[in-house]
Amino acid sequence: MVNVKEQDVEEEKFSPDGVYVPRILFLDKSGNVQLDIYNKNGNPEYKYFYHNMSHLLESMKKAISKLVTFSAYEEL
Repeated sequence: MVNVKEQDVEEEKFSPDGVYVPRILFLDKSGNVQLDIYNKNGNPEYKYFYHNMSHLLESMKKAISKLVTFSAYEEL
């Protein structure tokens, strides 16, 4: 027997606005999806799809400013 309920929960966690590929999600160090970091310039139905590299870069910068602390830089 396979426990698919736990797997379904994980799939839902990584499918905040549906199941499509490719999509890019940003997670914190605990693995929580950051729902506020998405392609603000893209299709609202597919918020985590990036067709333009500059839009992805905007989200990456937001993720760095939100999720990376100064102490994390010191570890590098």
